[in-house]
Amino acid sequence: MLTEKKGADFDRGDLIREINARVGALLADMTAAEIIETVIHCSNTVVADALTKHGRVEIIDLGTFRLKLRKAKSGTGFDGADFQVPSHMKVSFKASPYVRQRIGEDGGFSVF
Repeated sequence: MLTEKKGADFDRGDLIREINARVGALLADMTAAEIIETVIHCSNTVVADALTKHGRVEIIDLGTFRLKLRKAKSGTGFDGADFQVPSHMKVSFKASPYVRQRIGEDGGFSVF
């Protein structure tokens, strides 16, 4: 579904183009709440699709989503039985400097 793009990263411009391609014509007949709900749903879908295809999505002033491979590991359950967790892909997120500044490095919230 994603449009072809040169380069490995998927950025804010790509996100805007994909959302516009998917819902642009529908927006004229929607209420504000419907538009927001549709854009959020479409954004989630586009980001997930882009992560699958590119492995990295950067949205300026928000942060970067990345796929990381988690190694297989063993664990012990509550009943003491051993089990294996297979290797799998995990989504990681690193907040942009803007977001980190807004929420504060210590986890506290800044005054708006």
